[in-house]
Amino acid sequence: MKKQYIKKKKLNLEGVEIYNFKNNKTFITYEDFQNSFNLSNISHLQELAKSKIMPNNFSSEKKEFFEFNFDYENFTSDLKEKIFLNKIKKYSIEDIYDIYVNCFIKNWKDLNFNSKEKNKIIFASKLPNNFSSVEFVLKHKFNNKIIYVDRDLLSILKSRALYYMFQNKVEIKHFDKYFNNQLRTNFIERVNFNKREIMKLKKNYNNIFITSLENLVKNTNDELKEIYYFLGLPHLANKKIIPTYCGNEIGSDHIDQINDNKYEVSNKNYIFYQFRTSKFLDALFLLFKNINCFDLFLLSIYLKLRHKIN
Repeated sequence: MKKQYIKKKKLNLEGVEIYNFKNNKTFITYEDFQNSFNLSNISHLQELAKSKIMPNNFSSEKKEFFEFNFDYENFTSDLKEKIFLNKIKKYSIEDIYDIYVNCFIKNWKDLNFNSKEKNKIIFASKLPNNFSSVEFVLKHKFNNKIIYVDRDLLSILKSRALYYMFQNKVEIKHFDKYFNNQLRTNFIERVNFNKREIMKLKKNYNNIFITSLENLVKNTNDELKEIYYFLGLPHLANKKIIPTYCGNEIGSDHIDQINDNKYEVSNKNYIFYQFRTSKFLDALFLLFKNINCFDLFLLSIYLKLRHKIN
């Protein structure tokens, strides 16, 4: 009987070389990669794969879930093989990202792609909601285009207040109190700082498109035409865009309305919001019309000084 010998792949213990857009290089081992991977909140994906559900959250109030069949163990095994168990010893940061995406798609069992379609996928990924993540991708010159979806500040504050309420199982009748709490934090300053930085990036890079949730809801067709043109994709004229999940229609709750906007703030809180977000002379003019809110005017000045971000 003829014996067969299987040559096992050996892990490259010396690691692989990773370089960035400035050609700065670093060497990482598989252990380094695992440690970074664990710090990236990958456990969330692991939990979703275990529970076999994918959240479909289009409102702070309403939550839905889709079926999610993902082979997490094979996904991490594929990553190890593609990066550390082959002959390539040098990668760009984008190479690593591409490998991640390919391994992700391969192990998402709900997708029904044939081999030809897999080579033509245009992959959209949601970045963390801050300018630094956008800046990172732009500076590293990935082969990509970025669509930044802004939102009206008042709506953002409403959504954040609702998020904390539902997290803590607070009744909706306390909405105005939680909205007021948001006006007292530095969240307004952080959001406005992020908006300014995004606009700076827009001036320096031509592969970023800025839209807003309000435009997408109120002027859906016109806004989508611009987005399709920016992406270089053919736009299907007069055809309504219906969101899908793995090829199945899921309704249009995402784009028909801004779901959190139905919650109204009190007149007093709205005046406080205006004080917090207006320039000094505009706030002073507003005060003359609402002299009984002098305490909120003074509080807004104090909060602006306290939370000032250069």
